[in-house]
Amino acid sequence: MKKLHLLLLTAFTLLFATLACNLPSSGTPVASQDVDEAVEAMPAAGVPTATVQVQAEDPPAAAPLPSQTPTPSETPTVTPTPTSSIPVVRVSQNTNCRSGPGTVYDLIYIFMVGDEAEIIARSSAPNYVIIEVPDGSGEECWLWMQYGEQTGSTDHLPERTPPPTPTPVATATPEIDFTIGVNNLYFCAGKDFVIIGITNTGPIKLESTQIKAVDQDTSETVSRQLDLFGSTPTCMSIALAAINPGNTGYTTAGFTPPIAGHTINITYKACAGDGLAEPCLTKSLSYEVPFVSDKNAKANFEPVDSGEILALVSDLPITTWNYTDSSLEGRHIGPMAQDFNELFGFGDYEEYISAVDSSGVALVAIQGLSDIGEEQAQRIAALESQNEMLQAQNEALNARVDALEAQGAPKSGVRWPALVPASALAVLTIALLLGMSIKWRGRRPD
Repeated sequence: MKKLHLLLLTAFTLLFATLACNLPSSGTPVASQDVDEAVEAMPAAGVPTATVQVQAEDPPAAAPLPSQTPTPSETPTVTPTPTSSIPVVRVSQNTNCRSGPGTVYDLIYIFMVGDEAEIIARSSAPNYVIIEVPDGSGEECWLWMQYGEQTGSTDHLPERTPPPTPTPVATATPEIDFTIGVNNLYFCAGKDFVIIGITNTGPIKLESTQIKAVDQDTSETVSRQLDLFGSTPTCMSIALAAINPGNTGYTTAGFTPPIAGHTINITYKACAGDGLAEPCLTKSLSYEVPFVSDKNAKANFEPVDSGEILALVSDLPITTWNYTDSSLEGRHIGPMAQDFNELFGFGDYEEYISAVDSSGVALVAIQGLSDIGEEQAQRIAALESQNEMLQAQNEALNARVDALEAQGAPKSGVRWPALVPASALAVLTIALLLGMSIKWRGRRPD
């Protein structure tokens, strides 16, 4: 009988264990009290025979009918895993975390891809949360949620308004500086080019420029805005993207030739950014264009008649006048280009007087005047020499008269030889001789 009770107890134990393992899970664990109550509700006798299935490696035997109610063993208590209620954010891209919602606020921390942090408050500014910096410092910052993935609800967290916008600290803008000068003159593509050199004497590189050059003699204006510079002082050169501190770049201004002898006023603006982005600095320069007078650049030399040029200059109309352009104030003096070019036949442009031609005419005219002056000086020197000779002869005659008087010749109150020139005496002598000759011929018989 005892063996029967033992078998029944074993069978019931295996049966309840099998049922406990095969019960469907609802997500909520069954408490141990519920299991005990279910066991106690089973009948104590008259339990039908049951077959219990177990793992293949350990199959159980068929259980005989129990003769009495078995005592169930205690079922272990199952502790449920609690769901986390702390909201966390994880970033999918490197993201800045600042002292407020925006780039105007100071940078506190940089989250790298995959970094996580606890959300401690909501933000009244959209798409931001306040988190605790995960470096252990206890500092807080505002994280932009564009690349943030939130886990957990933030409904229970307090909401914060953005702090006051920080007053920006004024940073000193680096000052630029440079020097400019005309480095070369170049005839290229039918233009007379003025090559302007720019030397960067400041601490930052120059990236753009604006130039305005005005020919004061013709009013021709050249304006250019560039994000490049030339690398050599020629009308065409390899481009420079910028002029680094201590280096020199070049900009050109092309004018209708000729410009020799003209005054070119240059206004030059250089900036530290492309498109004349600040900071910028403007400087001015006035340049007198010299003449190209290299003998190797000239041919077909012919002599010039300075007397002829001087005569033409005397015939050249010269007036005072002012320009019809009201922006060009003041009166000037000089010939008209049409008169000058027609009279002298020089130059290639009817509306312009070539500075080299006008200077050449002036120089030749001066040479003509110099020749006239030299001729007159020679004539004056000859006359002065003749006068000195006559004066010496007069003094010799006076000496002879004095000698005659000293020998007892009658004296008169006036020394007429001193008053009458020797030439007059000669004329009187000739007249007397002619008179005597005529008289003598008149007495001759026919």
